[in-house]
Amino acid sequence: MTSWIAAQDDPHQAAAMIRRFGALTRSTPSLGAYRRDMTDRLVAATAAPMTTVRLHLLDTAGPRVHGPLGPSTPADPDPKSRQQP
Repeated sequence: MTSWIAAQDDPHQAAAMIRRFGALTRSTPSLGAYRRDMTDRLVAATAAPMTTVRLHLLDTAGPRVHGPLGPSTPADPDPKSRQQP
C-alpha cells in the first residue's frame, strides 16, 4: 500500500482515500464480514504451508530429549551403549 501511495500524484490525498475506504468497510456490516472472511482465508492459506514445513523439520530432526529447559540433544537410540563396564 505504501508503494501505491508513493506512486500517486498527491500522496496525502491517496492516504485520505485509503482512510475513507477503511472507514467505509468498518461501518458497513457486509463489507466487515467480507473482510473478516478474507482474513480468515488468508490466515488458513498461510498456516497450511508453515505447518507442513514444521512437520517436515520435526520428522527429519529425529527424536529429541526434552529436559526441564526444553529440547536439548538427540535421544540416544541405545542408552546401554553409554554405560561404563
